[in-house]
Amino acid sequence: MTSDPGFATSIRVAQLLFPVRLRGDGFFLPGRSPLRSVRTVVNGDIAMHDQDFMEIVMVVGGTAVHRTIYGNQPISKGDVFILRPGAWHAYQSVRDLELFECRFSMELLQRELSWTRDDPGIELMFWAAPSSLDRRGLVHLKLNAESQQRVLAMLEELAELTDPGAIGARTQEIGRLLVLVATLGQQVTSSLQKIRKGKPEPHHAVTRGIHLMEEHIRRDWTLPELAKRLDVEKSYLIRLFRAHTGSPPMQFLAKLRAERAAVLLLRTRRDISKIGRQVGWGDPNYFARRFKAHFGTSASHFRTQFLTTEDFRAEK
Repeated sequence: MTSDPGFATSIRVAQLLFPVRLRGDGFFLPGRSPLRSVRTVVNGDIAMHDQDFMEIVMVVGGTAVHRTIYGNQPISKGDVFILRPGAWHAYQSVRDLELFECRFSMELLQRELSWTRDDPGIELMFWAAPSSLDRRGLVHLKLNAESQQRVLAMLEELAELTDPGAIGARTQEIGRLLVLVATLGQQVTSSLQKIRKGKPEPHHAVTRGIHLMEEHIRRDWTLPELAKRLDVEKSYLIRLFRAHTGSPPMQFLAKLRAERAAVLLLRTRRDISKIGRQVGWGDPNYFARRFKAHFGTSASHFRTQFLTTEDFRAEK
């Protein structure tokens, strides 16, 4: 990876052989807003990593395969990713890949940008992206030529304002960031409308049901219990979930559990059996079968292909 001296953090990512967690305190400038926008040319694969900050990544040139726990996706000019803390990803089969990366802290999101919960498009990007739009923690957009130029200009402005040699003006930096996220929020809303074309808005029983299962993922949920909590008939709940998620409730719960387990396998050194119990699968053999059914590989192999480093917390 090559770039100017202000891109030191990005350079280190490219040279890593093992997955790590990137931390904002190693990227944001002391005494400045916890916000940076940098342009980077990638000349080699980038190892699996996540971060403790929000990240907007736009591909401005070249090609690669973007790898996440959900699978591999070819990327090229015009692809945009919005990544929340904990969203593991890597770049492989890189060919002259050029990225614009805008990173900002969760503190900024929860303080200056807290109002974005009230904006439908931005709320979907940063707070609660629905499964029908993309994977949780990772939102993907494909911009047309006109939108690419507009977003690129905004990222370049932010890069100038957040450059180490620039005189920091917090109001200007945050103002430009707001314009950027508002523009991308419109793109998210448009993408969601296309996906939902001809389909009704998710029924409140579906959205509430997903929230309940996510918040109490260890609970030994049954279809009768979930239907009772949501005050709907079992057969009706199954039809609602199939219509809005493509899966019946218990199958959707299995997906949530497998994906939560995958994150814990990568971010901690807990025993696999303990992770199974934490996501609601107390029987190790049953956990093994369900995890492999979802990801096509065993939990142990999934973990070893992304070797942990001392940066990971050895949680018990």
